[in-house]
Amino acid sequence: FQYALKNWCLLPDVAVQAYVPLMQTFHQLVELHESALMLDEVNKSIRHNSVPELKNTIQAWRERLPNTWDDTTVWHELLTWRNHVFKQLTKTNQSS
Repeated sequence: FQYALKNWCLLPDVAVQAYVPLMQTFHQLVELHESALMLDEVNKSIRHNSVPELKNTIQAWRERLPNTWDDTTVWHELLTWRNHVFKQLTKTNQSS
């Protein structure tokens, strides 16, 4: 992710609209990565009988708001994904 972000910053400032699909794809990859980390954290906490540390990721999700140029369907898909992840976290935690 760091490599992609570093290269993103090297792109010229012009033609920003052309970058929107790339930004949306990158955002989805970040969300997928964060989701995997949260699910892994819950599984580790179950094995070690501890409380999972999800605060930072949940806070990041809370603060990450749509941009004015984002299509509402993109955010609908994203929020649907987050809801799915939260259901999995709850299901995993309840089964322990």
